[in-house]
Amino acid sequence: MLILLQTLLFLIGVLFTGFLLIEGWFTQAVWAKDCSQGLLANISRVDSWLSKTHKDKDPDWYWSFMGFYGFLFLLFLVLLTL
Repeated sequence: MLILLQTLLFLIGVLFTGFLLIEGWFTQAVWAKDCSQGLLANISRVDSWLSKTHKDKDPDWYWSFMGFYGFLFLLFLVLLTL
């Protein structure tokens, strides 16, 4: 039962990070943490702690997050096959 739950969790991780990579590639924007209102922003308002970072506006953040999403995707994929 535990192995089934673990496999399901890693499969969800692969699908979610894969979605973030594909969406970031096609829209040229990634979801990034926005600390403009402080680290402990109002969690009930998504726009206060999460924002889209566009490739044209800030390419360093865009490629950093695309690399992070890619790393997580590969990590979940490797852990899923173990």
